[in-house]
Amino acid sequence: MKNNKKDLILIIVFIFLLIGPDIIYFFVSPVLDDKNYEKQKKVETPKLTIKNIEKFPGDYENYFNDNLAFKNELRKIRAYFLYEFFHTSSNDQIILGKNNYLFYNGYNDGDNISGYRRINKYSTKEKQKSVKYLNKTNNYLKKKNIDFYIFIAPNKENVYREYVPDMITVNKDQKYSKTEDLINYIRKNTDLNVIYPKQELISKRKVRDTYFKNDTHWNDYGAYLGVSELMKTMEPGYKDFDITFKTSKRDGDLASMNLILDNVDSKEVKADKFLEDVKVECKGTIRKVKKCKSNGLYDKKIVVVGDSFNYATQKYLSRLYKNIIFVNKYYSKAELDKYNPDAIVYISVERLFFFVDNVYRVIVKNK
Repeated sequence: MKNNKKDLILIIVFIFLLIGPDIIYFFVSPVLDDKNYEKQKKVETPKLTIKNIEKFPGDYENYFNDNLAFKNELRKIRAYFLYEFFHTSSNDQIILGKNNYLFYNGYNDGDNISGYRRINKYSTKEKQKSVKYLNKTNNYLKKKNIDFYIFIAPNKENVYREYVPDMITVNKDQKYSKTEDLINYIRKNTDLNVIYPKQELISKRKVRDTYFKNDTHWNDYGAYLGVSELMKTMEPGYKDFDITFKTSKRDGDLASMNLILDNVDSKEVKADKFLEDVKVECKGTIRKVKKCKSNGLYDKKIVVVGDSFNYATQKYLSRLYKNIIFVNKYYSKAELDKYNPDAIVYISVERLFFFVDNVYRVIVKNK
């Protein structure tokens, strides 16, 4: 009889361990953190059919793991433990550097750390291919009387090298990173307008930070410096305007991915006053298409095609040019054609610049 009671208790405990967390989670979930920190869409509930009966167990396991009760809370506990006691990251795509600087280790998104270490370089054939696509794009735009500018935003670790962990060593036999080597090759073998403001971003760090401490991106000050270098190429004689900045606390994308939002102190350097007399009206969204008109300084129509590094430049460029359109780098050529701009600016973060054939596809081929 006693054994039966023990067995019953064990069964009840086992069942509770299986379904108890989900029952509790059902009632408390409205007050918990349900944000998706993994930068990808959550797995939806799979449907069991005759056709997918063999795949269903695996699909359901993926769904269960992706929608686990208290998943964020458990991950935050693990992240906090690793951060506080081992000074390491819970996410293998995040590198915890010195002074709590976070760096991106996106091996599926440009492999910037290998570039930082200078352990890989483009072959001559690859560099020739890049020049081929960029020249084709430039020649296509020249026939339409459209100027072409290529702007490469440096990777954060190349601007803040002293905060990268010592264990991530640099090949001192190589003077340049793969991207810098490619840029030098393009400049030597073409007349293309290539802007790469790495030294400016490094030297002006003495004034204030140019990148977020807990994010992959540059801040408003870094973007301002980048725009300044771009404008000196686009508009000879351009001089910087007075600007002020303010700071506030900000949680960055790397901190979110690592779930240590409360542990990394990062100040947001935000532009406060820049060409205040210029009135700007914009339509659209920052991540797709954004069309802006203003009484800006330059009476030109500009198209900016770029990745997320172009977002912070928009507050400046929209006040400098009277008619400017910002589009996602994968936007359609048909839309670009109908704008008939005076110039196209292609903005890419350094780690993604090797996709130069995308420039040709977006602007020329639309494939």
